[in-house]
Amino acid sequence: MKRSTYNSVIPLGSGLSLLYNAVSDEFLVFKNGLLDKEWNPESLGTQLYDRLKQGEFIIDEDVDEKQRYIDKSIRKLETDRNFHIIVNPTLQCNFRCWYCYEEHLPSKMDESTVSGVKNLIGTLAKQGKNVTLSFFGGEPLIYYAEIMKPLIEYANTVCNENGVGFETNATSNGFLFTKPVIEELRANNFKYVQITLDGNEEQHNKVRHTADGLGSYKRIVSNICLLAQNGIEIILRFNYTPDNINGIKDVAQEFAHLSGAERGRIHVSLHRVWQEEDVEPVVLEQAISAYTQLGIDAKPTLFGDFCYGDKPNSIVVNFNGDLYKCTAVDFFNTPRDGYISSDGSLHWENGSLEKRLSMIFSNAECQTCRIFPLCHGGCSTWHIKSPDGYCILDYNDEKKDDVILQRFLFNLRSKRHWQSMLLKTEKP
Repeated sequence: MKRSTYNSVIPLGSGLSLLYNAVSDEFLVFKNGLLDKEWNPESLGTQLYDRLKQGEFIIDEDVDEKQRYIDKSIRKLETDRNFHIIVNPTLQCNFRCWYCYEEHLPSKMDESTVSGVKNLIGTLAKQGKNVTLSFFGGEPLIYYAEIMKPLIEYANTVCNENGVGFETNATSNGFLFTKPVIEELRANNFKYVQITLDGNEEQHNKVRHTADGLGSYKRIVSNICLLAQNGIEIILRFNYTPDNINGIKDVAQEFAHLSGAERGRIHVSLHRVWQEEDVEPVVLEQAISAYTQLGIDAKPTLFGDFCYGDKPNSIVVNFNGDLYKCTAVDFFNTPRDGYISSDGSLHWENGSLEKRLSMIFSNAECQTCRIFPLCHGGCSTWHIKSPDGYCILDYNDEKKDDVILQRFLFNLRSKRHWQSMLLKTEKP
């Protein structure tokens, strides 16, 4: 047996340390010194040794765990029966946020592209694929009645007729939701919406206001409550900085009047603005605690799943029928990866699809990093831009420890595997 390459040991204080394995996503808390001896049954005792094997902290000597992880991940990606279609009905927006990278020029999905998306969904359903239909933009609800609603209703019908799964969701600024719209969405397997707030009312309205300069905070908060009260899940995203983190904590009280079930439909996701300095861990934990004390799920960015752009069965259809693999682009000034025909067929240009998929796991330097199974070497978009081998996240050991500790704290808050995380610390 040998120790896994993907183990991390992090001091916790008070004479305790944390052992984590990024392949199995298992944690053990142990007394300092307990694991300093040889990792064999004679030194550790059978119970502890078996627990280390179970958590894949130790593996068979002849296992190439790097290649095993890569092969398993590729098989999972290639055999996925789910197909994800992200649609931009428009790149227009009713907001003017200073940091938005999109040009809000006149744009609206034409009938040919709508037909293409419908025909693609019909083909996928007949092939036995489960379909997820997401709406992005711009602000997709600008054309709710003309584009979103017809696509959602068609997809729900054709997927039901073919006995395959269907769900839909959206990324929205949250301003245009109404009760009739919410009721129609809920009747057609609309599962969740991601909405962003940029702090409390004063902070938010400075950066996220309507095109005519009006603040948007009160209406968005009201609509979040309305969505939760009508059975729709909300991913409430906060882009945090040292300047707005305390204001983010204050927002929690906006939802205190909701019932427990309604608050349970709100899921707070905190994302550091990458251009800004990070906040102290204790400050971030205080902001998270303001929500969890109300029964609202809250967590910072956690690595784990593959980016949608790295999945073969995931596409972005722009309003004009152009195909992309990623939404984090300036659609007016970024060359397309291909296009969709009105019959629903996908046409990839210049080997763009093959090039992107080939970039997954291409950075050999990442493959021996202890958190490689969490970040997978980073998004393929960045590798295409900068193919030379280096950490695209620019993470040192301290930052890697932070990633693991945030994951550990989230697991403690959610009580996932609580018993298995805590190792009996008496002498074996």
